[in-house]
Amino acid sequence: MESKIISLLPIDRKEALIPIGDDCGELLWPASSLLASTDMIVDGEHFKSASHSPEQIAHKAMGVNLSDVSAMAGTPKAVLLSMAIQRQLPDFAPRFLKEFLKICDQKGIVLLGGDTNFTDSATTLSVTILASPHPGGSIRRDGARAGNRIFVTGKLGGSLASGRHLSPPDRSKLAHQLADTGFLTSMIDISDGLATDLRHILVQSHCGAEIFTSKIPLHEGVHDVEQALTDGEDFELLFTAQVPEGSKAMETLGAIEIGIITNTPHLFELISDKGEKEVCSWKGYEHQ
Repeated sequence: MESKIISLLPIDRKEALIPIGDDCGELLWPASSLLASTDMIVDGEHFKSASHSPEQIAHKAMGVNLSDVSAMAGTPKAVLLSMAIQRQLPDFAPRFLKEFLKICDQKGIVLLGGDTNFTDSATTLSVTILASPHPGGSIRRDGARAGNRIFVTGKLGGSLASGRHLSPPDRSKLAHQLADTGFLTSMIDISDGLATDLRHILVQSHCGAEIFTSKIPLHEGVHDVEQALTDGEDFELLFTAQVPEGSKAMETLGAIEIGIITNTPHLFELISDKGEKEVCSWKGYEHQ
């Protein structure tokens, strides 16, 4: 089986100085620094091989990594793929890999290599992605300041129930456009739910937030603000920005303003239509 998998891999790519098959891959890297991120997805937790196709799972495996790069406004360049495949799924690897390589080609990403094993336990897939930072610098989680406005890039809630979590939206182009404005102060992708991921920014930036519940954009079929705040794997971008008075730059790019950063460290408050404030006690989706 392993030799069959290797036969599916590209023998030579101009981007790779050493093609797949050696102890290490080597990539020409023009940038002075690089972004690196790893995500692991496990059968039964992040996908279900009994009901999800290998092609769908390939999109999930790549999509969660692309989302991390978008959260930093980076440009993906290369990936490493490691697979521990359940022995009872002999057709999984060829179909998964074919689709994974197709996605790489579409995104201009080179597969440098990785590792393949077989297991009696759940199929586990790990992707390590390498990316170039934004020319203006990476957008981190720790730059939010009081007075910054808070935005999201799309509708929230219902991802797991609808199956959208298998095809994360690609926000890389939008992330670059947002970063190009020079207004962004912090950013994160919404993988664990708005309630949890906003707190990551608040903790690392030592600030608080007020979120206007009526402004949170809800996906079709989601009528509960709690669901929009706590459902995981929307993979939209959540960011803060110091926008000049009167500027509509963010709205022009399709971002939706939902709140404002405050001075009180870690205090996350929800504001109703009537102006009533309530400390948000909800937590987002927790991966096991």
